[in-house]
Amino acid sequence: MSIEARTKVLAGAYECIASAGTTRPTIDEIAQASGVSRASIYRWFPGGRDEVIQAAVGWEVDNFFVRLGAKLGEQPDFPSYLERALPQARHDLLDHDLLHRMLATEPEQVSTLLAFQQHHMVELVGLAFRPRLERDDAAGLLRPGVDAAAATDYVARLALSLLAEPGRHDLDDPAEVRRLVRHELLGGVYR
Repeated sequence: MSIEARTKVLAGAYECIASAGTTRPTIDEIAQASGVSRASIYRWFPGGRDEVIQAAVGWEVDNFFVRLGAKLGEQPDFPSYLERALPQARHDLLDHDLLHRMLATEPEQVSTLLAFQQHHMVELVGLAFRPRLERDDAAGLLRPGVDAAAATDYVARLALSLLAEPGRHDLDDPAEVRRLVRHELLGGVYR
């Protein structure tokens, strides 16, 4: 399947989810919304509707992080990048209309769909974090003995956890975010 055809199917499925939720769209509705035949969808997604819905959620997760990356741009170092990323990502998450609508109408389904995406989200965030950590490691900014790959996974998991539930941290307060990033998230990673 071409990337263009896959994108059409996933965009059509996402459109169906946006209008009817995750439990109602049928393959016929997804085919109509995407302009791709039902037979082609089944050929590309042999698991049927559930596989397409899961793939559409993953596609939107990818899009979320692509849009976030475009907003963030480059920063002088990874701590500065993370200080900018956390509040922006939390804000974007809170502004995601479909997510909030689905949380109100089908919270268990959202939890299940996002649980399937957890590993993928850690990988996506890690792809953004790792080159920055490696660059800072090459510049001598990381503590001796810190493995950039392990630190990437650790920080990605913590950052995603904070996005979902910041707890006592006010991600709208730049001073609080700076303290959180420099002393809690990266305190054992950076000098």
